[in-house]
Amino acid sequence: MLVQPSTFPGSYERHFLRKADNPLFTPVLAYDDAGLLIAQQQDHEILQSFTAEFKALLQTLDGFAGSADDEEMFRLKERLDSAYETASRVADDQTETKDALLRLIDAVMKAIRQGMRDDQTLLQQLEEEEAAREAHFKLMASPLAADLLHEASVVAMEELMATLLSTHKEELAIALQLFDAEQLHIIIRQSSALLAQTQADATQTQAWEERLAFMEQTLNGLRQPLSPSV
Repeated sequence: MLVQPSTFPGSYERHFLRKADNPLFTPVLAYDDAGLLIAQQQDHEILQSFTAEFKALLQTLDGFAGSADDEEMFRLKERLDSAYETASRVADDQTETKDALLRLIDAVMKAIRQGMRDDQTLLQQLEEEEAAREAHFKLMASPLAADLLHEASVVAMEELMATLLSTHKEELAIALQLFDAEQLHIIIRQSSALLAQTQADATQTQAWEERLAFMEQTLNGLRQPLSPSV
């Protein structure tokens, strides 16, 4: 192999590496230089687009007028939220960019709260939205969750079961939070059927079965009734 995997791969390279030489996926994708290079080039194009968009966003902030109305502030917040989501998917180490975006989001939110300081109902709604966004951003820290949450996900619907079964337990635990009990029940059933028809060596099969068992444990946890109040 002349082309080496990236230290910080983007969505396309991550999914190529999940699929390469993996019999859970049909057809089986060969791990080769050509496929890896194509995935890296796709990620590079997305990274270039994101870099340009981020610079444009910073320019908008530089020219931002303190007298902007609430609607403009919320539009700016939405752009910052979207940029953070994108930064969670693209190639290269985006730690500094994401930290900068969090600081910018915090600054904009402070300005929005200041404008709503006399409306307790709106402030409460804003606090609930902030809590939801914080939980969403925590999920985005997982590369797989970030890939699955994208509206144009690199993971096709028919590849979901193979993808989850091929994921390490730590990332799988986060990804499973994206599904409710009914959805997870369907995923488990379809994953079990996929394993039953896939030929592989004992080591691979054992790893997949362990992940399926972890999914079942997660589902059982979701189905447990809440403890009665004391």
